Amino acid sequence: MRTAIVIPTFNRPEYVTQCYQSLCEMSTMPDHIFIIDDCSTVKMPMLNLPNVTYVSTHKNSGVKYALHCVIDHAFSLGYDLIMNLDSDAIVKADFVDRMVSVHKKSGLIVSGFNNPNRKFISLHGDYGIKSNANGINMCFDNKQYLRHMLRSLSGAGKDWDLTLSGNLRQFAITIPSCVQHIGKVSSLGHYPPDEAKDFNGNADVSNMVEKPIVNNSKFKALKRI
Repeated sequence: MRTAIVIPTFNRPEYVTQCYQSLCEMSTMPDHIFIIDDCSTVKMPMLNLPNVTYVSTHKNSGVKYALHCVIDHAFSLGYDLIMNLDSDAIVKADFVDRMVSVHKKSGLIVSGFNNPNRKFISLHGDYGIKSNANGINMCFDNKQYLRHMLRSLSGAGKDWDLTLSGNLRQFAITIPSCVQHIGKVSSLGHYPPDEAKDFNGNADVSNMVEKPIVNNSKFKALKRI
């Protein structure tokens, strides 16, 4: 199983430095890391790890274009799983192990970031299922990329909400989160960006599960009886 991490960057060197530091502390390294600099206008830090490839775009074209180009290239080189990581995010030491493990167990696109604004559909030990994970810090194979992600990445607009690009309605989310956002403003201008409340070890997400929907027609019928 060959794995790769893809990181698009644009300015914000203070966050990129922290992101790179967390990557250096991982217990399992991916087979390769691709870093795409989308024409930063400031000097950017370098990642001091082996098997790192730097790519620069010809002009600032946005995160979707950067991801699209490099993910296509990485899969063409034979990588089995790719993880995209925001440059203003940090990861746990077991990031790669947990993303690969949950992908294998669930068979779904995996996110290492538990967005507190989205409820779980169901819980399965070290991961849960949600109906939406946006495009945040995911792990996926080539089949999932071609079926669910490519159309969104190559479309118009900055965001790439995968639920709008096809019939994808389930994502696996690691429990607890193994990715945390550290930026004050997201790359898409969201302020403040979402924060994973369970990143520091609190894995109790029982209050984040959707409540079952009550069938009101049956309830009223029972009351009449």
